[in-house]
Amino acid sequence: MNHVIKNDPDSEPEEMDTQGADDATIKAKDVKMIESDEVAYENQVNAVVNGREVNAVSKNCDEPMEEDEARSEATFSFTVQSISRLKDTVLSPPTFVRNLPWKIMCMLRTSQNQERQVTKSLGFFLQCNAESESTSWSCNASAELRLINNADTEKTFQRKIQHLFYSKENDWGFSHFVPWSDVLDTDKGYVKDDTITLEVSVSADAPHGVSWDSKKHTGYVGLKNQGATCYMNSLLQTLFFTNKLREAVYLMPTENDDTMKSVAFALQQVFYELEFSDKPVGTKKLTKSFGWETLDSFMQHDVQELCRTEMELWHAELLKELTPEPCPFVDNNKADERHQTKCKVCRRWGDHVKEMHIKPRDIYWKNSDCQRWQSDPWQIAKLKNEQDFTVLHAKDYHILFKMAKEHGRRLEELEAGQDMDKEIQWLNDIVTCMKDELGSSKDEWASSKDDIANLEKVVEQLRQSVKIFEDRFVESQRDKKPTGRTLLFMNSGQWKVGGPDETDESGLLNLIKNCTRFDDLVNSKLTRKNFPFKMLEIRNCVYHNRDRDVSEEDLKQNFINMTEFVKDIRKTGKKANADPVVQALKQVRSLLLLYLQSYVNCKHVEYMSSRVEPFYDIQLNVKGKRNIHESFKDYVAIEVFEGDNKYDAGEHGLQDAEKGVWFKSFPPVLHLQLMRFQYDPVTDTNIKINDRFEFPEKLNLDKFLQTAEPTAASYTLHAVLVHSGANHGGHYVVYINPKGDGKWCKFDDDVVSRCTKQEAMENNFGGHEEDVSVKRCTNAYMLVYVRDSSLGELLQTVTENDIPTTLVDRLQEEKKQEAIRRKERSEAHLFMTILVLLEDDFNGHQGNDLYDSDRAHSRTFRVKKMTTLDEAMDLLAENMKIPRQQMRPWPFNVRTNQTFRPTKELVLYPNKNGSVGSLLKKAENFVEWTEDGSGKLRLVEVVSNKVFCIQRDDVQLECLNTGGTKSYRVEEVPKEELIIGDDEMLVHVAHFQKVKRREGEAELLQTVTENDIPMTLVDRLQEEKKQEAIRRKERSEAHLFMTILVLLNDDFNGHQGNDLYDSDRAHSRTFRVKKMTTLDEAMDLLAENMKIPRQQMRPWPFNVRPNQTFRPTVLEVEQEAHKTIQDLAETDSSWTIFLETLSVDSGLTRLPVFDKERDVLLFLKMYDPKTKSINYCGYIYAAITTIVSDILPVLNERAGFPRDTPLILYEEVKPNFMERMENYDLALEKIFDELMDGDIIVFQKDDPNMDTYDLPTAKDYFRDLYYRVEVTFRDKSIPSDPGFTLDLSQRMNYEQVVRAVAQKLNTDPYLLQFFKSQGFRDGPGNPLRCNYEGTLKDLLVYFKPRQQKKLYYQRLSIKITELENKKQFKCTFVNSNLKEEKELVLYPNKNGSVGSLLKKAENFVEWTEDGSGKLRLVEVVSNKVFCIHRDDVQLECLITDGTKSYRVEEVPKEELTIGDDEMLVHVAHFQKEVFSTFGLPFLFKIKNKEPFAKVKERMQKKLELTDKDTEKMKFALVVMGRPNYFPDDGEYNINLEDFLPNSSQTGGGGAIQTRPWIGIDHVIKVPKRARHPYLEKPIKIHN
Repeated sequence: MNHVIKNDPDSEPEEMDTQGADDATIKAKDVKMIESDEVAYENQVNAVVNGREVNAVSKNCDEPMEEDEARSEATFSFTVQSISRLKDTVLSPPTFVRNLPWKIMCMLRTSQNQERQVTKSLGFFLQCNAESESTSWSCNASAELRLINNADTEKTFQRKIQHLFYSKENDWGFSHFVPWSDVLDTDKGYVKDDTITLEVSVSADAPHGVSWDSKKHTGYVGLKNQGATCYMNSLLQTLFFTNKLREAVYLMPTENDDTMKSVAFALQQVFYELEFSDKPVGTKKLTKSFGWETLDSFMQHDVQELCRTEMELWHAELLKELTPEPCPFVDNNKADERHQTKCKVCRRWGDHVKEMHIKPRDIYWKNSDCQRWQSDPWQIAKLKNEQDFTVLHAKDYHILFKMAKEHGRRLEELEAGQDMDKEIQWLNDIVTCMKDELGSSKDEWASSKDDIANLEKVVEQLRQSVKIFEDRFVESQRDKKPTGRTLLFMNSGQWKVGGPDETDESGLLNLIKNCTRFDDLVNSKLTRKNFPFKMLEIRNCVYHNRDRDVSEEDLKQNFINMTEFVKDIRKTGKKANADPVVQALKQVRSLLLLYLQSYVNCKHVEYMSSRVEPFYDIQLNVKGKRNIHESFKDYVAIEVFEGDNKYDAGEHGLQDAEKGVWFKSFPPVLHLQLMRFQYDPVTDTNIKINDRFEFPEKLNLDKFLQTAEPTAASYTLHAVLVHSGANHGGHYVVYINPKGDGKWCKFDDDVVSRCTKQEAMENNFGGHEEDVSVKRCTNAYMLVYVRDSSLGELLQTVTENDIPTTLVDRLQEEKKQEAIRRKERSEAHLFMTILVLLEDDFNGHQGNDLYDSDRAHSRTFRVKKMTTLDEAMDLLAENMKIPRQQMRPWPFNVRTNQTFRPTKELVLYPNKNGSVGSLLKKAENFVEWTEDGSGKLRLVEVVSNKVFCIQRDDVQLECLNTGGTKSYRVEEVPKEELIIGDDEMLVHVAHFQKVKRREGEAELLQTVTENDIPMTLVDRLQEEKKQEAIRRKERSEAHLFMTILVLLNDDFNGHQGNDLYDSDRAHSRTFRVKKMTTLDEAMDLLAENMKIPRQQMRPWPFNVRPNQTFRPTVLEVEQEAHKTIQDLAETDSSWTIFLETLSVDSGLTRLPVFDKERDVLLFLKMYDPKTKSINYCGYIYAAITTIVSDILPVLNERAGFPRDTPLILYEEVKPNFMERMENYDLALEKIFDELMDGDIIVFQKDDPNMDTYDLPTAKDYFRDLYYRVEVTFRDKSIPSDPGFTLDLSQRMNYEQVVRAVAQKLNTDPYLLQFFKSQGFRDGPGNPLRCNYEGTLKDLLVYFKPRQQKKLYYQRLSIKITELENKKQFKCTFVNSNLKEEKELVLYPNKNGSVGSLLKKAENFVEWTEDGSGKLRLVEVVSNKVFCIHRDDVQLECLITDGTKSYRVEEVPKEELTIGDDEMLVHVAHFQKEVFSTFGLPFLFKIKNKEPFAKVKERMQKKLELTDKDTEKMKFALVVMGRPNYFPDDGEYNINLEDFLPNSSQTGGGGAIQTRPWIGIDHVIKVPKRARHPYLEKPIKIHN
């Protein structure tokens, strides 16, 4: 691991990741941990690290680790011993936080500044989970890193970090935590006995992507994120932990809902899983019920919008049974007697004719279409009756039971003597009314005599019940004391009256067992008391089953089995409740709705207007507000209407008034939406407001109420929804106080963790980070408060007993079915389906073949694919109860003529190692023998509809292959073919048909042989085939090979950059060798291929130095000869070497000896300031003790200078860093800071006049080279312009860049305008002003390092300085003949007028012969002339947008003067509809009383139309958008008054378009639609 820092050590220590790409980074995987038993001093027993002694001991090594490894924060320390001898990286033992190991990592960091001064500092990092092989984990944490001061703990040096730790950045900290000198300075107090103590306090969020058991650590589970559904997850958790709301969700009636489409049921599933699951819960079914697709789950929405949408949807779900729907059975002729109700026949809501029966308080109505009597619960509800009427068919005599029990219920609710006489009278009215109906229209009530008899019997029973009630009433009146409530129910066909003694459990069970009709049980008071949750479900079930003609005995038996359920309900002790739908609805409304009164109050008159409205939440302003109280004050602030803004008080006129709002009431659950996203008019975008906004844990809102409520409006904070990010997106989490006791949890999608109150509240106020000037983008966005007076009730625990049993059963069943479906999907590839059709299934088929696959009733059997035919037949016999010998399968096959018919084709499954004989034995069970046949089978092989051979019985089946046109046929041997005599033979007979070819067709279809193909093409194709085989082999063996790149001395010539060569341009020789090739074998290969003896060449491998330079280094060939190329190379793909060879002119037979201990290899470059170029001057061997002055003659000789020429020498250290050699009397080892093989000396002539050059020294040249960049310039006006490339310096200013481009284009620099390149797409962006003060580097800042740098330009007709002071005006020009149309781009002065614009245009237009020589500016909107602009109109008033454009046109001579009886009218082209205008509109002069035929003739001449063209046109006067066509007979004469605007058309400022205009209707046939869709692109082959 390389810890050398590149640049300035005097700069401030910066927080940095140690896993960056440059040499200032640390790769955690290279960290070497020094174990405690390996730390030692030099020359002692202990271990030595890099020649320096190191000792590292953890302060808490011997202390027991805290048991809670899931804790959110911890403080731990690490003592580093022998700090003065620290050379390598040391790590502390792990400390577990959030179940992840955290370690302190420290090391000595060295760097060099520009003056090549080495500085040292202490690197201090926090490492997390570095040893994990997983790449998906992440953990967000903040920490405080401390260097403990042993002398004074108050002077402890500390710095803070915050980072998202993950696999590629698992350590974070400071490369320069403190200077090394301060660490070792005893006066500073950090070091004591050569040891220092490092301490870390870390606070971490729960990690993602690791095994984190939320249920274990918090008791709660999270929700899975589908892509970008964190906002929905946060809101769902908030609603879930409002326990009363959760109960309301469970009470939603969803038993009849579609599982896949019901939002309510999906919400119930999510809540149930959140309550009872141990793992994170998925929300795919919920989003699917929303109607969302997969893409919708990856689009983040606003949580406040979702909250309101869910509340409205929730409310709609609860009311869906009550929501009116249009009914087809509606009599629209009797609107005065119509009201909304639900029809039992069509099951829809609609307007039905009503007739009043019985009493006004009880309304029964008769549907005019279906002729059924029904009860109307809504009319009763309007009359404030509490009865729960259910819609029933009147022909069903259960209506009588219903009516009796409804009124009997009223008797039950009354104490004796309380209006009992009225109730008895109502019951008598029912009996009388029904008796009358029974006698008058029996056919309407029943369809059989038995039904009539039953009805009469019931009526009589009702009369007896009336008498019982009367007796009871008389008795109660006589005793003068209440006798308690009574119960009316039917037992064994008789009506009975029960008292309080029947309300015990035994009485209830007895009632269930003895009721002959469950209707009586459902509607009895006793049942309602003991079935608090099931009333709606039971009633719906009864009526649903009754519609299906289920017998009463079945109903009775079904509900007798519910006895145990009744017992469970009795044990809960719950009181009787209302209908669950109504109950759930009331809960939602009462929990969330607040009421707000808005008012306007006049000051000087007694007038006030007010309105009370319900809301589900409150939106509070954040901008400019410090806390919630200030926002509430702003919410109720009074707005004063006075002065010009007075209030219209109706009959009182305009009055001074005050407008404001008051809160009428606050709900138990208060949702506060913080308006952090607002529109910014300055930037014309929505922005997020990250200002600090405080909210308390306890909130009192009494002072904002209009009148005080019975309980104080004191609230406790329950949930904080937090948004991190900006306007374009981000992440949502929610902090919830589940029980309202101050113990907070953080819900971050699928991860739930405990957190502190500070994390939940103070950290989400927003504002500025500590010690940072940037505002934090993480802050609260939505708050949920719970009223203290309802806290216990709202947050009481929801148990499984509180969930309806039917819902639990349905969810459990749904879970089982999902498990089954999941298993089926995972095993689907193992199974297939057998579809079985019987002969009867073909009956009734009216189409082709035998059946319709969409309608036929087929029996389906799911079997494994490996099931044998024998096993499948057994399965069919077993399931269809048919003996095997009585059934035969006929597989359906698709014939060649595309029909689908049964066939005799057999699919047999013999043993794999069987023979043809065993196969035929199997086939005997499936064939149909002929009468008096031979009873023997044979196997015939058929190829291309011809018999190929007869297979013998002993042939093995594995020798038979089917493919192509080959098939096998089992056939019965005819009797006459059993014996073949000596003079007999079996021959093959096949059918064929002679095809009559047309003339010349035989020649066209004759066979093409290989001789017909050119030999050159054959050879080329064969060679291509061989090369493809070689390439395929190379690709398959690529992992076994690597490449040796060989560079010779001559390959360095011409290189103008750093180091010795450019990898993209240098000519290197490539050799592909196996990675296991030894160096000795590689040298032999090079010697053989390059024709150079081994003793005359020496390899110098290129290596990357710590300072990122790439230089040759020494290699001892003799000692390393046995090593493989893979071991010697730095990478597994290639090995680059400089191959030193013996010069032919040297006269030697072998290379001179190189002593790696005493010699050094130096490369030489010469810089010429005149040409600003570098010349390569070869290399030299020199002893490290050589005096620099001794090599100067060699340098002069290589450069071609006289031997005594004075030289300036530099060492090329790294890019943009050249160090000059001052003292030439020093040895090489002393003048170089770190002398290494491959170092480069750059020299130049010491010229006294070199200051006259642009780049006088080599140091200037390399600094300029460092900032060099290739920039491509493209012409903006040419769409596919490849452009040209210039080599420029990033330090060049705008003027220098412009001059360089102008020189290339050979134009004036001031006639060029430049544009930035857009970062998000390939194209020009905003133009650059000519006074741009930045550098070229600033213009290229958004480009990636290897991305092509581009700028755009355009040539100008005027100078750029003049252009920027003018307004660009685009328009079109047409001459007086309406023929010449071209686009003009004019540049008038910004404060100019239309006249100055037309003056400019005169220089660019082409005048017509004998024209007027005068121009005008016409405004065109949607291909119609809108107006003619006067010359004095200012240009700043002209705006081009949408369909508006401007046209400069030459005024025709005849239009220069307009007489009193003349007018210019607008003419436009249209097709069919007047709004479908197209083409070029124009102005035309007409004269009063001129025949339109003459006008038409002049117009034809102006447009140069033929008579045939004119016949296809119709002319119309368009007034107010309606065309009035001129008569074809030409009798119409122009009347100028027809072309004047009327009063309703004026107001357009004199615009011509508001006046009537002449339209030319073109009768054009509609062209055929294109074969391909509009958006389909045509196929293009570009090569």
